[in-house]
Amino acid sequence: MRRRALALPLWAAGLSCLGWLPGGLLFPLLIDLAAGTLPSQVFGHFLFSFTISGLIALTYSGLAVQWIVLRILYPQLWVDGSGFRETARQELTSLDRRLRVWQFLAGLIPLAGAALIVSVGPEEFSLWFRILAIALIALGMAGLGLGILIGSRIQQILVALVA
Repeated sequence: MRRRALALPLWAAGLSCLGWLPGGLLFPLLIDLAAGTLPSQVFGHFLFSFTISGLIALTYSGLAVQWIVLRILYPQLWVDGSGFRETARQELTSLDRRLRVWQFLAGLIPLAGAALIVSVGPEEFSLWFRILAIALIALGMAGLGLGILIGSRIQQILVALVA
């Protein structure tokens, strides 16, 4: 049961991808079928926005579920406390690397979205376009900060469980 609980964050990440990523193709396809032919640019915009949104959802849902698992579920799944530290150390060793990857993604994904918007945007950037790019960059920085904050809380929980 503990191993299943520790896999829940990966399930949350997978379900986020499953929920978001197909929408980048399905929504414009359904609109195209219902309303008539859409320009290929619209398909690209939908694919881009759903992919970025799905990756953001993957990161934060994974971090949130990881925190819930370590803070609430995992400790409650110990029926017998004998050998707790040794067993927990073995079961939780891979989480440190996963945590670093999620923290990295929390900052990288919105910044990558801003970079893509700037790279495929119009030659002359309008005020709204610039505001959007700046907002994505700011969200990327805030996401990195939030990822580091949540990660440090999870790291504290890991230390408390195995140290």
